[in-house]
Amino acid sequence: MTEPPPPLSPSEFMRKLRPEYYSDTANREVIDLLRSELEYRLSTIADRTEHTVFELFCRKLAERTLCPRLRPQTGPEGGGDSKVDTETYPAAPELAELTYYADQTNGDRWGFAFSAKKDWRTKAKSDVAKIAATARGYVCIVFITSQFAKSKDRAAIEDALTKQHGVKVMIHDRQWILDRVIDEGRKDLAFNYLSVGREVADRRLGPDDYSRTQQLDDLEELFKAPEQFEGMERQLVAEALIAAKLSRNLERPRHETDGRFARAVALAARHGTRRQQFEARYEVIWTAFWWFDEFGDLPERYDAFDADVLPSDQATDLELIANLLQLVFNVVFHRQMSVEHAALQAKADRLRDRLSQLSTDANRPSNALEAKTSILLIDLNHAMLAGNTASVSALWPQFADIFTAAKTLGEFNADRLPRLVEAFGTVAGNDPGYDALVETMAEFVAKRESEAKAAHILLKRASQIGLDDNLQMIRLLGRAARWLTKREYVDEQIEALQLLAIAYRSAGLYWAARSAALVALASIVIDSEQHELRYDIIPTLDVFAWIAIELRHVPDIIDAVQLLNGIRQGQPLPDDMPERVAEKLLKLDFGFGSNVLNASPAELATLDQAPDLLAAVGMEASRAALLYALGHEARLREEGYIPPSESPEETRDLFERLATQAVSARLWGPLVLNEAPQAEFATKILGVEITVTAPSTDAAIPVAEALLGTIEAYMATTLTQRIAPHTERFAMRVVETACADPTFDIDAMTMTGTLTWPVGRSVTDMAHQDAAGRVLYEAAGLTLAYCFIIPDMESTLDRLHHADEGLRERLGMIAAASNSRERVFGEKVARISQRPIQVRTAYPLQDERPTLPSADPSLADREFEDDHRSRRVQSVIDLHAWDAAGWKGAAFMTQPDGTPALGLLFENGNAARTIFERWRERFGSEDAADDIYIAIIQDIDAANPTHYRLLITSRLATDDGGMVVLANRVMTVPARNRVHVDDFIATVAQHGAYDLMAAILNPGLLEPVPLYEIALRKRQLSAKSAPSIGPGDIEQMAMTTHEPA
Repeated sequence: MTEPPPPLSPSEFMRKLRPEYYSDTANREVIDLLRSELEYRLSTIADRTEHTVFELFCRKLAERTLCPRLRPQTGPEGGGDSKVDTETYPAAPELAELTYYADQTNGDRWGFAFSAKKDWRTKAKSDVAKIAATARGYVCIVFITSQFAKSKDRAAIEDALTKQHGVKVMIHDRQWILDRVIDEGRKDLAFNYLSVGREVADRRLGPDDYSRTQQLDDLEELFKAPEQFEGMERQLVAEALIAAKLSRNLERPRHETDGRFARAVALAARHGTRRQQFEARYEVIWTAFWWFDEFGDLPERYDAFDADVLPSDQATDLELIANLLQLVFNVVFHRQMSVEHAALQAKADRLRDRLSQLSTDANRPSNALEAKTSILLIDLNHAMLAGNTASVSALWPQFADIFTAAKTLGEFNADRLPRLVEAFGTVAGNDPGYDALVETMAEFVAKRESEAKAAHILLKRASQIGLDDNLQMIRLLGRAARWLTKREYVDEQIEALQLLAIAYRSAGLYWAARSAALVALASIVIDSEQHELRYDIIPTLDVFAWIAIELRHVPDIIDAVQLLNGIRQGQPLPDDMPERVAEKLLKLDFGFGSNVLNASPAELATLDQAPDLLAAVGMEASRAALLYALGHEARLREEGYIPPSESPEETRDLFERLATQAVSARLWGPLVLNEAPQAEFATKILGVEITVTAPSTDAAIPVAEALLGTIEAYMATTLTQRIAPHTERFAMRVVETACADPTFDIDAMTMTGTLTWPVGRSVTDMAHQDAAGRVLYEAAGLTLAYCFIIPDMESTLDRLHHADEGLRERLGMIAAASNSRERVFGEKVARISQRPIQVRTAYPLQDERPTLPSADPSLADREFEDDHRSRRVQSVIDLHAWDAAGWKGAAFMTQPDGTPALGLLFENGNAARTIFERWRERFGSEDAADDIYIAIIQDIDAANPTHYRLLITSRLATDDGGMVVLANRVMTVPARNRVHVDDFIATVAQHGAYDLMAAILNPGLLEPVPLYEIALRKRQLSAKSAPSIGPGDIEQMAMTTHEPA
């Protein structure tokens, strides 16, 4: 009987499966990198503040192309105290003779400076001057920039700096970097130090481990000078782990590789993130198994690792345990260890139980889905171990379901599951279920990759057009951001969200801008959990804070400033970044201080306990402004904030100048505190004031915020549509009830909307996500339909929904903002009363307090002339009520006391009563400011001299520079004579007043029925002859409109 072949060792098995992981010269790794990819990566380095990464890359590139002997300098970008980013160091002639790659220095001393700053000219001049000033005898100074530089400009600056400093200056730009890396075969540098490109296996290249060896040697040289990693210890940990993997893949002697991994583990334990600690320990076990066939102590190593990692709530951490569990399954499969010896069942049950807990978390769908993937992998191994082919086949559709569920989840890891499915092919045989799984996977991967390519195109175009066309930016970025919500495109997604927030803000859509900024911040925080803190969190937080100031959202302002302060004080920041963050904080402090000085007395009263909180987060200017506005100038003098020598007049002048700053020139909307029983929020769309009130609960407030954000995102691009508002205000409320699903209803007569919401349900509840999205979308559509006049509804909606293809993508991210806020700040809803501070003194509003002038609206930033907030609607016409009332004409009457009356004749008494009741709610029994503009225009038709026209519209308020929309009603009255109208005009002039009232037409009565009880007293009446009306007269609108509009 023939003996079965001995089982393959782990290293033999892996070498057959993944030969590129080993020093196999017949199939080695090369880097697949397109020129355009590297160009884009270089163009975004400054935006992501990756100056340290760029410096390291440039030094490695310079060593390969210019000089092999470069000494790294300590300090962040700009060279730190050494003034240079790197410089040459002398070598003995004997060693220099053995150099086998380029050295252009001829033994001379060269200095180098590297920069990713966009203003490369200024940076080059500054760095060269600093290096030359060291008087160290540099023969040449090399400046390398990530920006493109025109040959003519570069040559001119080189010549000028060479002449000025007496040292040869060479400037290399992005084009030079692209040529050296792409054209001259140094793609490994871009891959390892800029994380761009892909490792692929290429058998055509032949035996060559040069790249790995070069990288490893470079790193080992780097480790000889550990002081250069001061302040960048996490990078040191990352480099140590790379070195250990390179040693492993080169199949260096066991003691070398083990030593390098031991170094990585020790450094991670001391300086690394939790993830780096896990990864270093994981790679030690992984390497021992697959490279050194060491598995005797695998169960014990597994248990030690499992004990530390299993409590994590990150599925990606538990994935490391799942991978090691696969090793345990492998040794049992290959009869190298018994199930009992390996304690396999206990290990698998322990991990499966923990994964099951994560898989049910509806608020973290990607994390839950990745946990389900690991559960299915465990189940597949059990089925295979039992030889149960039916159970194996039953699992393929479940894997397919993972792909289906992941289509809309950007954070889901798109690399892991496809790799697993490919590996399953060796055991699936001809199973049709597996073939169906492969087809599902192919569709998923194709869609994901094609969307990413399209998103890159949209992102690039949006960056090109800029805020001059902010609406087109919103259209493009909404789609791009949605398509880039994949873990592998996190950098591009963050950039798209940052730009989208800025574009929304420029259009006056601050709730949508807030949502985009929060999602961007959450993406940065999530990515930073796996690596170092991303520096682009700073400008993103700054934008978010200014949006909060413009929304008057006090909790957001406090949280943003507190986090910025924490980053400034607790994180190692490069170069002058701490000073720049301090400048940003100071500007925010003064901006909010100006806002506070413009608050109403009622609003100030709600801030009586805020001064100590402002002091706790370092907002001293805002605290002083608030105390002054509350009437506590004496307290400021006691504390020494106001010098004893400063007079009250001088103090007033100081705060008056702060109050009238441009940041407060367009102050609008309620102060947001989330404290009162009913919270109120507001926005403007095409000038229409839209308000939302909601219970101040943790569930209802995010619903109200999402409602306004959805409406803003839905109507963002309507500025360019033929859409006209007809109402000044639209009031909505969120009502929590025990309903099963949310609904939205509008009362057209009163122009109010009600969003009925299940009590306690989060707007981000994944189990009800479709229902939430549907009702928010419906609310936005109904708001458009009821608040605006749309000449061609069908074509307009078609343009809005189809021409603006990014609409649904933009709406999709709005509701996620509360989850994003929780990820960044720890709370979906913040309240300043809940902030933990040691002292919280009440400073009640004083009766005697200063009254300061408000900022002049003309001072407002008019960079974007036509945004939603700059428009203004003046309307006393409730369009839907007027349509229902059926206005038919006018009646002139004289009341018993002799006061004339103008009766508007209506067919529908209920609708007419609604019109006048809403007027009285708004103006009282007398329209004292004559906001309702009544005009009688005679001599409109020479052929019919007795006919006149009646205009009802809004009084035109003082113009503040924005676009004004006036809703109106106009009727041509075919009077048989002029007696009645002339008598009415004369009587009004005599009495100086008249009553405006509704008069109801009743088919059974000869005379209309006046509604005296809801009449309005008016003082002004415009009576003009048509030929006297000029282009600037408000009556001009009645000259082209003959019937009710």
